[in-house]
Amino acid sequence: MVVFASKTWRNLTDKVIGVKAISSDPLEKQRAALLDHAAKAQAFHQQLVKLLNLTDQMAATQLDIVKQSRDVVIPSESTPSSTQESGYAPSISLFADQLSRCQQSAQASRPQLQVAVAEAQKLVQRNADLQQKLKDRDRA
Repeated sequence: MVVFASKTWRNLTDKVIGVKAISSDPLEKQRAALLDHAAKAQAFHQQLVKLLNLTDQMAATQLDIVKQSRDVVIPSESTPSSTQESGYAPSISLFADQLSRCQQSAQASRPQLQVAVAEAQKLVQRNADLQQKLKDRDRA
């Protein structure tokens, strides 16, 4: 029957069922290793993206805390406060300074983290390309 031998039918079955691997494939061990590596690379990429997002959230939160702690030490004229008189002002000021340094350090590391995310994405893409080439090999 001509219909079952057509390229269109083969492509349809490949999409629905999937491409069958070559029986007794000499690259079977490498294929399994590639799948394992691809899963690990994808997980690594996801964790780096998560770290980048959390770093951004942490930096924003630290900045808010620094502003709020400075407001506690130096309240506005209309707000009566005993913070300055209580002796906690130097401690709060030191805390705000240290937190500000942490925020600056996180911001300084952001470009390197973005590079790491981009490199991990490239690795994930290379694995996907290699898997596609193996599928094309099986299809042929």
